[in-house]
Amino acid sequence: MTLLVTSLHRSARIGVLSTLGVLALGPAHAADLPLRSSLPPMEQLPPPAPPPVWGGFHVGLDAGYARTGTQHLKTSGTTPQEQALVDFGNLGAVAMHGSSFVLRGGLGYDVQFTPGSGFVVGVEADALYTNLQRVRTTGFNFGGSDIGLEARQTLDFLGTVRGRLGYAFGPVLVYGTGGFAYGGIGVAAHTTLSNAQYTGLYDGGRYTGIDTGFVYGGGIELMAPDGYTPAFLTPGRLSFKVEYLRYDLGKRNVEVGGIGPVFGPGGLTPTGHTADSIARTQGQLVTAGLAYRFAGLGY
Repeated sequence: MTLLVTSLHRSARIGVLSTLGVLALGPAHAADLPLRSSLPPMEQLPPPAPPPVWGGFHVGLDAGYARTGTQHLKTSGTTPQEQALVDFGNLGAVAMHGSSFVLRGGLGYDVQFTPGSGFVVGVEADALYTNLQRVRTTGFNFGGSDIGLEARQTLDFLGTVRGRLGYAFGPVLVYGTGGFAYGGIGVAAHTTLSNAQYTGLYDGGRYTGIDTGFVYGGGIELMAPDGYTPAFLTPGRLSFKVEYLRYDLGKRNVEVGGIGPVFGPGGLTPTGHTADSIARTQGQLVTAGLAYRFAGLGY
């Protein structure tokens, strides 16, 4: 019995010493662990992309399609005989519709008030090549003579100087635009006469020059993603654009008078001023293309 009690006391002492030993070793092992500050740093996130820049100088090049508006060459005679000829031939209003491919280049400057999204205002000027030509011919018999009429209207080029107000939604810019327009136009009309006594020109008139008016419309631009920007260009400055414009260069009156060796000035029977033809130059165009900005901060 005495031996059993002694053995129990010895086992208890061993257990207590073992526990104390473990507790004493704990801080020593903890001291050997690496400090948090010595852990390898976490992977750094890439810096956020800079906000789109819609401000600064820009140049653009685009192509598209132009179509004339609902316009007519309206003619009225200055004498009863000439007005009867116009009425009989239904020449009072000759439709002058046409369409053409167009190519345009321009430049401008925009101010962006806040980075990323917000209002953008600017001004731009451009010049547009067009091949708008409308030719209409008609023929009929009047008073025993065959009458032929040819009317022509052209727009060789169109230029604009416009203001622009838009709102940027990050990489997308939506805008309206309007301002001054000018263009090189041509208007011509002539009448031929054929009967037993004479075949040739009867009367005609023409005008070529630069007329002015107004233009308005709107468009949308999308900043090109980096993957679509050529390596030689700075990313974030190239944009794709689509634009719609309506132009109106007003009306042009062309005096029609006798021409040729018989009916012209100094002829056998000069007719003088026979009619007035009024042409209006107006239409609409849709273009798509690219713009590139030489931008600083842009706001």
